[in-house]
Amino acid sequence: LSGQERLVIEVPAWLGGRYLGTVPIVSDSWQVSDTADVTVPGGVEFDVPNLPQWRPLAPTHPLAAYGQRYRVRVGFGDNLVTWGWYRANRSVPSGPTISASGKGLLCELERARFTRPLQTTSGQTRRQVMATLCRGIMPLYIAPSLPNPVVPVTTWEEDRLAAAWEVVESW
Repeated sequence: LSGQERLVIEVPAWLGGRYLGTVPIVSDSWQVSDTADVTVPGGVEFDVPNLPQWRPLAPTHPLAAYGQRYRVRVGFGDNLVTWGWYRANRSVPSGPTISASGKGLLCELERARFTRPLQTTSGQTRRQVMATLCRGIMPLYIAPSLPNPVVPVTTWEEDRLAAAWEVVESW
């Protein structure tokens, strides 16, 4: 690396499958965390110029908090890698900037509590159970190289995230 290259961040915003635009980040205003001692790890914080076009006045605005997700990419120059996906929190104007943040997508599982108990069926594998827990809520990728044994019949009352952690920890 030359002494001139700086670590950069790119934050495209999405709502459902619709691209809303790339958010302009104020230089040196961003922070990505990956705290492991919390139920929902991961977060991102950044500032955006407080300009009329970046004030989230409509539900489909990139900085609005109506299910928007940020795909955070970090790197040097054009060599960016995806750091993670985050659900947008409510942004807050603060003088010349707007403070924005997002929480790791596991927050979606935390919010999506079961309306009735979920019970695994005899013969279900870990992949099948995780797919059931995440279906329609968040993307899921499980490396094909991971073992995929059958799980015991289990019932979870209401906490979808606790169920997911239980399956993951059994791997």
